[in-house]
Amino acid sequence: MLRPAPESIPATMLADNEKAIARNKETFERLCNAARKLEELTLRRMKDNEKIDITYSFNDETVIMVMAKEGNEQAVKFLLDNFKGATLEDAAEGYAKGGHFK
Repeated sequence: MLRPAPESIPATMLADNEKAIARNKETFERLCNAARKLEELTLRRMKDNEKIDITYSFNDETVIMVMAKEGNEQAVKFLLDNFKGATLEDAAEGYAKGGHFK
């Protein structure tokens, strides 16, 4: 797919895109922080109130991938046990990316 040269994209459009990326990153970090703290209620509220769940991804990584990449086995188990969107495949990929081999 051809993309326009950066100089042909209006500055306001670039700024809006950067704001959207920052919002997505902030949302993803909120999900990751709740997973790190094993805050099931926070994660469920985000799903119910904001329509954002554990399958949300940022930079091609899901929350469980990040937890596994960090080596946070407790969070990975918590997510697998409590959220059907958390998958063993994503956990395995995260462990591999983090160099955590067993």
